[in-house]
Amino acid sequence: CEGFERKSQQIFDDSSFGSVLHQLCQDDNNTFGHRNAVPVDCNQGVAVNGWSQGSHVSALAGNFSPLVTAGLFWANGNSCKACTFFSPSM
Repeated sequence: CEGFERKSQQIFDDSSFGSVLHQLCQDDNNTFGHRNAVPVDCNQGVAVNGWSQGSHVSALAGNFSPLVTAGLFWANGNSCKACTFFSPSM
């Protein structure tokens, strides 16, 4: 699952500049220009969703951000049994 973990961290690590969660939740300077189009309050929690490989990647999101509080995973099969959803806040 190392590849899935790397992809998940690149997307969901809110402390990593440029990750999706950083852009939505931590970009106070509006570097990426999303604030006007996508007003969000990540302190209320972030839900993740994924299909197929995306379900494995998003299932690992809680490992990289305590902001992730819910997930919905579709068509993930069982090829990555070692990859489990983990969130310290849950």
